[in-house]
Amino acid sequence: MTDALISDYTRRLQQALEYIRANLDQDLSLAQLARLTHFSPYHFHRIFTAQLQETPADYVRRIRLEAAAQSLISLPLRSMSQIALECGFKSQALLARAFRAQFGLSPSQWRKQESWQYDGQFWSLLPPAERDTASERAPELLAARRGIRPASVIDVQLKQLPAYRWAYLWCNGADTAQLARIWASLREWAKLEWTGEQIRQLQGASRWSDDPSITPLAQRRYEAGLLITDTQQPGRQLAVRQLPAGQYVVLDFCGRWQEEAAAAEYLFNYWLPRSPWALDDRPHYCLSQPFLHESFEAELSGPESSTPAAARYQWCVPVRPARSGARRLYQLADFQS
Repeated sequence: MTDALISDYTRRLQQALEYIRANLDQDLSLAQLARLTHFSPYHFHRIFTAQLQETPADYVRRIRLEAAAQSLISLPLRSMSQIALECGFKSQALLARAFRAQFGLSPSQWRKQESWQYDGQFWSLLPPAERDTASERAPELLAARRGIRPASVIDVQLKQLPAYRWAYLWCNGADTAQLARIWASLREWAKLEWTGEQIRQLQGASRWSDDPSITPLAQRRYEAGLLITDTQQPGRQLAVRQLPAGQYVVLDFCGRWQEEAAAAEYLFNYWLPRSPWALDDRPHYCLSQPFLHESFEAELSGPESSTPAAARYQWCVPVRPARSGARRLYQLADFQS
């Protein structure tokens, strides 16, 4: 199979994945997804399963259930029957049966659990004993929660950001070697489009799109790419998406990945609760100049990296004016770039 054909298959598969996540309450049958991507049902099933290590039906079921799990916590006033319909289940009973099989709890039991925490992007479950132990191990997290700004936080500002056109690659799994390979591939593509200092000044964006407490590690989705103009054509190997315009809280971070937890604690447990802003449901993302330093891919390798240089990037967290009495709950954060 040629590289061009592989890239074409990847692009069409990405089209299906985005359609699934945006249309959970619609027909997501094998026939419909195959028709959307211009494959035969047999060919689509074979390519999808080979790429994601899940059948299309298993993937759709998992994404629907994970969306329901998040909605049960983040939308406490929404009825379970409404959540069931929004997530593609024809009845509350069908959701309850599938939910228990996936998570070992009924939807109502899931919603009533204590110690749900919010990290600015996802609701996650952390037992109180574990959270207390984590706090004891990291006094800087408590200091950040009390308003002492970590050294890694250069600034926090409210900004009106424009819409960005984003050409990106993606992978499933949180393996740092995979992340480094994505950025290395983006660098190789950049060399075909730009030269010298232009490459060093390119702006990149990255994000995780799955909740680490709900989605298995091997299936967590990471997306990374470059911001491009309306006239640039990135080629078949990259997907293209718009990052929406709007109000964002932008945290300017400079440090190693180990310092992110304290920065997130400061933002989500101190700064944001004291502001007139609440989190919006637009995508979160991180902006960076990924090729400004040759050590960027090495920084992604985490604790095993011998590179002492810090990375600098901006967390862009979408917000809207807070409503009086709106639910706010912020606990130990693990916001990742």
